[in-house]
Amino acid sequence: MYHHLWLLVCILLLTGTPRIALAQDDPSALQVRYIEELKQRNAVYGPGCNGIGISVPATQNMPVDITSRWAAGHSACIPDLRLVMACIGEVAGEDRVIGCTIQVADGQGDGTITCEQLTLITPSTRYTPDAVLSDALGEASEGGSRSCSEPVNLAPGATVAAAFLVPATSSMGDLAIMIDINGAEVPAFLIPAGQLGAEPPPQS
Repeated sequence: MYHHLWLLVCILLLTGTPRIALAQDDPSALQVRYIEELKQRNAVYGPGCNGIGISVPATQNMPVDITSRWAAGHSACIPDLRLVMACIGEVAGEDRVIGCTIQVADGQGDGTITCEQLTLITPSTRYTPDAVLSDALGEASEGGSRSCSEPVNLAPGATVAAAFLVPATSSMGDLAIMIDINGAEVPAFLIPAGQLGAEPPPQS
């Protein structure tokens, strides 16, 4: 399956290339509060598709019927667009590689999505996608995903591949991905704790 192939490719890339810091500067260090606020807002919205969705593991097949109750709870919707996201992760030494695919499940919007519009929010700081790993994820995907390193039109069925390289110890717990489509804080996706691979080994 493609996710196992992709993880192998990413591990090989990690061992053969120098480490590149991709963390965004954020002196406030209030990421945990932000993630909790996203969870609270999602709960307040109640039933139906709203601006905050829930990621699913890439190993789980999404329902074909995107109008189902399942889709309403997992999709992130803004006017004219319904998005779904699936993520996988693996710990490689001191790093965690996180790969996500974001799909336009319904509707069409103006403009495109690129890596610069995607932000992974961890309990410690924020990260933008790694272009090389995103390219590897797009190439390994069986579903026609395109790397976020190139602009992807917001058309029905479009799937964007984005990969993040983060310290394993600082990417535990609930995470979130914010997508800057219209300059607002939504759409966003929550990534439940435990969805992204094994925890890092204890420090010696």
